[in-house]
Amino acid sequence: MHPHIERLMASTCQGKRAAAESSSFGIPWRPQRGYTFGNFRTNRQVARARATVIRYVSGARPYGMHTLAVFGCKGAGKTHLLNAAGHAALTNEQYDSAATLSAEKLVQLVQEGLYFGDWCAWRHRLTQVPWLAVDDVERLGESQIVTSLFLDVMHERARGKGRTLLTVGQASQLRNVQLKEFLQQVPAIPMHQEYV
Repeated sequence: MHPHIERLMASTCQGKRAAAESSSFGIPWRPQRGYTFGNFRTNRQVARARATVIRYVSGARPYGMHTLAVFGCKGAGKTHLLNAAGHAALTNEQYDSAATLSAEKLVQLVQEGLYFGDWCAWRHRLTQVPWLAVDDVERLGESQIVTSLFLDVMHERARGKGRTLLTVGQASQLRNVQLKEFLQQVPAIPMHQEYV
């Protein structure tokens, strides 16, 4: 992690872990309504991604992984698939809580958390939630601080038992080297053709 980020984390997180653990606020993000596996139209190009994500959210952890990325171009159905998985996670008894959010929401959370001094509480919640799904993570790369804090959360989640589903646009959109290196290590499912 960048030294500036480490200093920032040290200064904002001193003594706040206990407050984060005892805080009563939860993660307020639910999947978008209307995006379910039932109305997810599939074809041969996206059927493998859909089947893998269904197995992943249902508890059959493919490849023994904690994080799964779905790559594809705009219009491929990544957002629909991510939100359908979020709905499935909410009904799955193995997850006592689940969070599904867009990259824009995550950027807003990080910025507000740093501004108001409660980022450590949110970081704790994000690392501990059993199911986390983040849409369009390539958009996080626009801010080095947000990317570093997101990768910190991802590395912490990898040490736990939670599952994370990420969607990523075309690889050419990834300009942040740290984010690109992280995503190259994550098992990925491609969605090639346009979602119709």
